[in-house]
Formats: sequence, C-alpha cells, structure tokens
Amino acid sequence: MTLHRLIRYFGRKPRVSEWIKLYSKPKDVILDPFGGAGTIVLEAVKLGRRAIYFDLNPYIVLMIKGLIKSLTLSNEMKISLIKLGKFLIEARKRIPVIKIDNERHSWIPSNQLYKINSKVVKYVLWQNYKPLKARTIDGNYIDVPESWQNFPYEPYHSYPKVKIWYGKKPFYTRRNVDYIHEFFTKRNLVALSTLIYDIKHHFRGSRLVRKLFEIAFLMSLYKSSKMARLSGGSWPVPKYWIPERHVEFNVYSVFLNNLRRIKHFLDKCEFLRVKIATINSVLQRRAHLSISQGDACQLPLPDQCIDYVITDPPMLDEVQYLELSYFYLAWLKINPPFDKEIVVNPMRGVDERTYFSMLGKALGEIHRVLKDGKIFTLIVHDEPTIVDNIISQAENIGFRLIRSETVRRFRALNSRLGDEYEAYLTFKKVS
Repeated sequence: MTLHRLIRYFGRKPRVSEWIKLYSKPKDVILDPFGGAGTIVLEAVKLGRRAIYFDLNPYIVLMIKGLIKSLTLSNEMKISLIKLGKFLIEARKRIPVIKIDNERHSWIPSNQLYKINSKVVKYVLWQNYKPLKARTIDGNYIDVPESWQNFPYEPYHSYPKVKIWYGKKPFYTRRNVDYIHEFFTKRNLVALSTLIYDIKHHFRGSRLVRKLFEIAFLMSLYKSSKMARLSGGSWPVPKYWIPERHVEFNVYSVFLNNLRRIKHFLDKCEFLRVKIATINSVLQRRAHLSISQGDACQLPLPDQCIDYVITDPPMLDEVQYLELSYFYLAWLKINPPFDKEIVVNPMRGVDERTYFSMLGKALGEIHRVLKDGKIFTLIVHDEPTIVDNIISQAENIGFRLIRSETVRRFRALNSRLGDEYEAYLTFKKVS
C-alpha cells in the first residue's frame, strides 16, 4: 500500500521515476515545492536520492510526516496498534453529552451508542434525511426504529462549529450546508468529539502512536460524515455536498479499520524507513528527507542549493485543496493559509491571471534555489494555453525548454478540463 492510496489525497499521482533517474544521480538533492501526497520525494528517496518536500497545506504535511515517522515503530508496537485502539474505545464506559431538550449535562453508556435491538450496527442507510435500514457488524440487515433519527443529545466535548465561508462569501466548493458540524449526525458528532478528546487527553502511549491515532481519526472523518456513500470511495466528489442517499457509519468501526490500514502500510513500506531531518541536514548530505509546511513562493532555502526540481503544482480550479482540507483542519483548530494558495477561486478573487502570476513567483523561487546548469521538470495539464503560458514565463525567468513529453495521466478529481494527458515540461537553468 502506497502513501497516496492510504491517505486518498486529492489530485494527481504523477509518474516520476523515469525523470528522476534521467536528470539526477544518487545522493543528489531533489526538491518538490508542491509536495502533496509525497509521491515525488518518496520515489526520489527510494531511488537513492535526498529529497526536500514543501506543501502549503498543513493537513497533508501533518499526515505525511506522521506516517513516515511512524515507520520507525518496533514490530511489537505495530502489532499492538489495533489492540491499543480497541482499549482506548472500550476504556470509555460512559460518554458525556448535553440533552437537547433542557441543555443539561448527562451520560450515556458508550456500548449503546451504535446498538439497535442489542445488535451493534456497522452503518445506517439514510435517504431524504430519514433512516431506511441498518446493517449490523455480523452482516445482517435490520429495521431502524424512529428513535434512531431523533437522537436527543449533543456533544459535551468540543467540535468544529465553523462556517465554510470566507466572511460574506461561501467556499467555492460549498453546495448545500454552511457549517462543518452539519455534515455529521448528532450521534456521530458525539462519538467523534469524545474520541478525539480521549486521544488527546487520555491516551498514555508513545507520542508516535498518539500521532497515528490522530491520523486515523482524521482519515475517519469523511466516512463518518453525511457525505459518505456505500459505493462512493473516499470523497469521490470534491465538494461540500450531502447526497440525498448517504450512509451513517459506526465511528468506532471506521476508526479501527483505519488503524488496520495504517498498520498494513507500516508493514508493507519498510523500504521508506528513513529519518525525517532538517533542511540543512539534507543539504549537507547528512540525511535523506526533509518534510515541511511552506509556501512555494517563499522557499526557506539558500541560493543554488538544489540539484534537480520536479513538481506537480495545482492546476487552475481543478481541486481546492485548502477548502477541502478545512474539513479536517477545523477539528484540529487550524486555519489554512488561504491567501497563499495558488488556485483559481472566484470567491477569493483569484482569476486565471492572478493564478499564473502567483505560479510565476513560484517559478522564480525554483530558479533561485536550483544550481546553475541543472534541470527542472514541471508536470501540468497538456492544454495549450497552460503549456504556452508556463513555457513563456519560465523562459523569461532564465530557463530553456529542453524536453516536452505528453504522458497519459491519472485522472484527477473533478477535472474541469476533461483531458486524459499531462505534459512533462523539462527546463535547464541557463541564466
């Protein structure tokens, strides 16, 4: 299992090994300033290079760094990961709640939260805001009582009550609700808010395991929301949208399943077991990988320190990375740096002209940090207006195009352009 399959991050998953082998040599320092799911830097490390990763999005940086650091866990700790998760859930005998009718504090038995007629429910299927049927953990379908819909409690512990708006304008990806908490049933809000509280305040294991629990929690949010569908995968439509027919999954089952997926990743990806170090350690050839949150337009790197750059920046309005990641970051009380994101977004006043201007600044930074005579590969949509604009900007900065190749692409979510190919534009720094 690869990292991008585990995390299911938005956007493309480029094929890069051929380019890394051709334009760099072992121990060279490779830079990806739009790191995303880490595909490029991890492939570089696998091929014996050293790699520096930046991404503006605090959500994906948290996920990538936490998972790669966890590869250093002992086999004994990996084996006990699921057991520790079950213990965390089962140790909570009662859940604190607020009764909706009188706003008073109360308690409910935790083992009753997802039970119907003494059967533990795996999920409940909803349509038009009404529960239709439930499936139990043992695979049987049962009727759902009316009381399930009228859950009389609200969470006692904190949960995000923030709007998916920029002040007076909604998110570009918003469709049919306004607040993050409206994407969850009251029952799942109670379970999620209590679970993240217990992870942060009651778990007594190692920091790495606690971080993995936080990651498993974040991985569980989409499937625990009203956006989830039985056949929809992991956020298949990159919009804030609740379909008429959706699924209410058992939060605890989803969380434990994600811990199993994480363990599988840790077992299968030991070849990625490298220490995440500082940028200077990588530049000085004393470490293999650095992962940092950072702005591609303001790279914290010295001049002419990179041997090869290969990157896959956001394309126009194809994916609103920070808007969509706010769904997760709101639970951690982290505000994304929306003003620095290089995407077309009418709600923020970012049109195509502004987008290409911002991308041009990033190209300027890549030119500054790349060594003279070295190579830079940019992966973009194979669309004439995009390709021509980028080539023009790059040549004005001091690059010369030496290779342009069209490659069949992994189709990105919500591709506005609708093509099936991407252009690998390779430049040489000449001045």
